[in-house]
Amino acid sequence: MAVKVMLTLDDELHASIQRMSEIQGLPKATVARGLLEGQKPVIDAMIKAHDDLVIGKDKKDVEREYLEMISKLVINEITKD
Repeated sequence: MAVKVMLTLDDELHASIQRMSEIQGLPKATVARGLLEGQKPVIDAMIKAHDDLVIGKDKKDVEREYLEMISKLVINEITKD
């Protein structure tokens, strides 16, 4: 299922998305959706860190786990073929 969301962007972010839209030959909404989809693992890691803190997990452990997850995401991204 897909859900439509209305967003308000500042001029600079809009200009960047507009330019990527031109470069890729895609609609701005498609570019924006792709950028958000690409950030889903980061968003999920942030949610997990928040939830772990809420349940009382040690702040240093949460920070370490979050940074490990983000590091893995970055390494996976830069080593893609």
